[in-house]
Amino acid sequence: MMAVTEATLADIGIHDVPTIIIDNKADLRADTVYPEMVGDSELIFSARDQASLEKLAALIEEKLFAHEETHRYLIPFSDGQVVSYINDHLKIDATEYTDNGTRITAAVDATQAGRLAKYLDED
Repeated sequence: MMAVTEATLADIGIHDVPTIIIDNKADLRADTVYPEMVGDSELIFSARDQASLEKLAALIEEKLFAHEETHRYLIPFSDGQVVSYINDHLKIDATEYTDNGTRITAAVDATQAGRLAKYLDED
């Protein structure tokens, strides 16, 4: 199944995508320790185990947001569409309403950082 997935991604032009290999149902084998990482992108886990689910969530977040940085932005109330964009597309750490607009601390990738550069709040 792994080979088919890799071939399908290659066929549609997707290369060098960070992947996570998940080996589920570890609870069905008495001799299996879980959750346990194998290398940096393979997880042996059980979907019935809370610690396994937490490890999977952390691994996904780590891989998904690996190239992001956290910045603070001040968006004037007149640019409410920017606040909507941030709320819909970014991982927000904090939101504060000030007299000058909405101050948001969020994780952004390089493209998003460029779009939002004029709103950087360096105070």
